Amino acid sequence: GWPNSTQAEIDAFPRRIVYMKEQVYSFCSNFVKTSKYEWYNFAPKFLMESFNLKTKIANTYFLVIAALQTVGPISNTNGVPTTLFPLTLVLLFDGIFAALEDRNRHVADKEANSSLTTVWNGETNQWESRTWSDLCVGQFVQLKTREPVPADMVIISGHEKNAVISGQCYVETKSLDGETNLKLRQAMPNTMSRVREGADLNSLSGTIEMEHPNKRIDDFTGSYKVTHLGTEHQEPVNSSNVLLRGCVLRNTEWVIGIVINTGKDTKIMMSSTETIGKYSFLESAATKEIVRVFLLLFFLAFVGATGMAIWNEENDPKNLPYLQWSYEAGSEWFVQFFYILLLHATFCPVSLY
Repeated sequence: GWPNSTQAEIDAFPRRIVYMKEQVYSFCSNFVKTSKYEWYNFAPKFLMESFNLKTKIANTYFLVIAALQTVGPISNTNGVPTTLFPLTLVLLFDGIFAALEDRNRHVADKEANSSLTTVWNGETNQWESRTWSDLCVGQFVQLKTREPVPADMVIISGHEKNAVISGQCYVETKSLDGETNLKLRQAMPNTMSRVREGADLNSLSGTIEMEHPNKRIDDFTGSYKVTHLGTEHQEPVNSSNVLLRGCVLRNTEWVIGIVINTGKDTKIMMSSTETIGKYSFLESAATKEIVRVFLLLFFLAFVGATGMAIWNEENDPKNLPYLQWSYEAGSEWFVQFFYILLLHATFCPVSLY
């Protein structure tokens, strides 16, 4: 049930098992999506955000005012929702900027998903180019220097400048932690001397037992059990043996790794939050002040309507022809309350947003 596993499932399978080549369990694809909208849900999602009472209370206020302006007895605009036009313009421009910003995310997602990497094909016994989105758990990937890592991988082997095999390589992790200095990574000791070219991968078999996907980029626990030419070897796997998606290989001609996490299961995607609307500190502060303005406006409307009701008790408005009074005593307070509210609705101008 991953990633929505129940506690019973986690207890039954406390560790993730990755097999070399063919998988017993199913894993998510390496397709990633950081965009916020699609063409079919842009309008409803954008409108829900625009009328969010916690962040965009002013928009809701203007919409309510526009609706009240269409009610004849309390309208001060002859039933015409004059506030609706400027509100529509504000939402239109906000929508255009939101669409342009999300379009950039779509472009970045498309570029990442369509990027090419080199994967070993055991059937044809050769390296082949595959898009990142087609990458699967358990496949062997070869990275060249300055190439970004397409998925979380355990390092199998790497290029050596000297005759002595050390299994060391360097990666740049600034897209993960912001640090520009290169980090040292180490290939698995039980395979770094046995795998020097793609054909050597055909003789490998085994499993990697590891932690379930999480967002701890500096921590990794697991064990690597590999069988090579009938001999079984087992080694622990830690963070120094892993290349995380988003890193860039540096100062090393090539490395070979086995994919262990793809797509939303990679640590960089687990640590990233869902794309939400951006609100500045000024907007948040303005929202709080607007609430206070609303309360003041409601208080003035209450005082005005109450004062009118008291005056009507002492004076009979029906006998004053210039007032053209036609309201019943029970409804006059509510009519005047909303009339005064609409009359002073510009306490909070649309131009503020």
